[in-house]
Amino acid sequence: MLDLKVERDEKNSENEKETFSSFGCYNKDWILLTNKPQKLNSLICCVCKQIANNAVELQCDEHENIEQAHLIGEECLQMYLKQNNGKCPIQQHEHCEFSKSKVIRQQISELLVICPRQYDLKKKQLKKGTISGEKEKEKEKDECNYKGKIKEMKDHLDKSCQLISIQQIISFIKELQSQLQNEKLQTVLSLFFFFFLEYLEFKNKRKIIQKKKGKITRNVFEKINSLQNEYVKKDEQITEMTNNIQQLKLETNQTITQLKKKIEQYQNVFDTCTKLNEEIKHLKSEKELNEMKQNEEILKINNTNQILKQQLDNRLNEIEQLKKEIKSKNNHQINIKLDEDKKENYYNNISSTFNFDLFCSSSKLINTFIGHTNIVRSIDYSTFNDCQFICSGSNDKTVGVWNFNNNKQIQSFNGHSDHVYCDDTIRFWDFKHNKKLQIFNRHTNDVCSIEFSSFNSGRYLCSGSYDKTIRLWDIETSKSLHIFNGHENWACCVDISPLKNNNNKNDNKSNNIGLIGGNGYTICSGSFDKTIRIWDIETTKQLITFNGHEDAIRCVKYGLNELVNIILSGSNDKSVRLWDIRSNKQIEIFNGHKNIVWSVEYSPFIINNNSNVICSGSTDKTIRFWDIRSNKNELYVMKSDEQVICFKFIEKKLNNDICVNLCYGSTKGLIYVFG
Repeated sequence: MLDLKVERDEKNSENEKETFSSFGCYNKDWILLTNKPQKLNSLICCVCKQIANNAVELQCDEHENIEQAHLIGEECLQMYLKQNNGKCPIQQHEHCEFSKSKVIRQQISELLVICPRQYDLKKKQLKKGTISGEKEKEKEKDECNYKGKIKEMKDHLDKSCQLISIQQIISFIKELQSQLQNEKLQTVLSLFFFFFLEYLEFKNKRKIIQKKKGKITRNVFEKINSLQNEYVKKDEQITEMTNNIQQLKLETNQTITQLKKKIEQYQNVFDTCTKLNEEIKHLKSEKELNEMKQNEEILKINNTNQILKQQLDNRLNEIEQLKKEIKSKNNHQINIKLDEDKKENYYNNISSTFNFDLFCSSSKLINTFIGHTNIVRSIDYSTFNDCQFICSGSNDKTVGVWNFNNNKQIQSFNGHSDHVYCDDTIRFWDFKHNKKLQIFNRHTNDVCSIEFSSFNSGRYLCSGSYDKTIRLWDIETSKSLHIFNGHENWACCVDISPLKNNNNKNDNKSNNIGLIGGNGYTICSGSFDKTIRIWDIETTKQLITFNGHEDAIRCVKYGLNELVNIILSGSNDKSVRLWDIRSNKQIEIFNGHKNIVWSVEYSPFIINNNSNVICSGSTDKTIRFWDIRSNKNELYVMKSDEQVICFKFIEKKLNNDICVNLCYGSTKGLIYVFG
């Protein structure tokens, strides 16, 4: 219904050309009201004879000698060219050429004019006849007295003009219809506009009737009353529809309010759960802290008892020494005995070394262990019941055990959720029955290195992690004893200082200590922060920081016997370095590898008057041997077909003799044995 009415009104308005348009030329009579004719003569469109809008100037070669410039409105020119097959409107030749005239356009846009709607209104009134008296006063209320420049006219019509045409009302209603998505609201708006148009029609009829009031009959008055009643009914219908719209808005607002309240309730529940989780974490941390404090107090008490016991032993030793000094003959016998001990130690040292040149010249691949399906990350060995076993961890998430005597894999432990290098747990397994015994899972990120203590029969375990911490564990009690904080990046390798020498070979009590601390044992750690740090096990304090490596540190090792104060390290910077704990300095650097140094070891070989040989493995597919006292070229290079990630020296009994085998793990999951 509304669409038909709108179309009818649009057809009625098509015959009336607008005085002002953004595209068509401007009405000359309208502009003459406020401007002199002489000023407008040079601005006339040569096609429609009105004032040119968006003026262009003809520049054809055929009439370039004509002094007068030919202006034409841009829309008029396009229509003319389209209707006349592109021929020039001046001389009817082809290929008409023209250009925009910025100066003329600026001049026209500065012309002063009155409101075009006011002009159109006055024009219609003149056609219908002069309005006088009260009607003229009423019309004065609907006038627009605006006067301004043409370039400002569009803004005036859109924002401040008091006169609104029926075309604007129609376009406004159409725009509302297109924006409304609710069909019910569209229907209401359509009915509203229909009644509004009927009301306007009724109002016009009423004006006509009032003009002829003296001539109409009683029947006409009855029709007027009927129309008035209909208007009242329609007005009531509009009011009812308006109330319905308001009711819909109210219901919508209520629904939105209820949804907001539910969202607030859910948010409150979520906030409460979050607070409870934080309180649980806080309680857990307090519990751990209290356990740590209790353990520290127990350790301090035990340390104090140990110190008192040591002091008592020292006093007894002093008394014994005084007794020995009184007996001169006994002194002579003691000196003889010391000489014998030195000799015995010398021969022991000789028997524990192996022929390096023989190893280099005769070693070859004697065995390959096949079982892992991914990179072998670590290798170690142990002896049970006179049988030697190799243990290996791999990126295939398994731990393999191999019988070194018969070259067979006897166990494969499955249970890690990731690489046996990048899992945040430490797992203990029953070697015989292939069962998991216990799990340490206090690290908050992947564990990448572990080392058993050399004292107390390996009761304590040290671990380094990607959470930047080092932890010390008591295996018997399954507790984390200490946390060492200080590294600024991953703590990816650790080692514990070796077992201290005993003068009395038959007495191991001093190494089977009942507590950690008071014996000078330390932990060494390497990190991706490019530092090596030494930690005191008793106080958990950092003692030394070694700086020198130019990239992440992959491996660290304590030396044995006389090398106990020397640290060996390998790094992503491709170098191998030696550090002296006593002087807190780097003492040697070995360059030769072409890629990351993943593993370092002190070899069992001694050359050149008791000079130790160190060894390093790299992803450059080599294992290199170095003289610890010289940083010159490597002593020997063992080449491999695969990248070397880890290796271990193993002493093997062969025909009542002991030989040295070198085992290394590769990136393809194979373990190679050279000897």
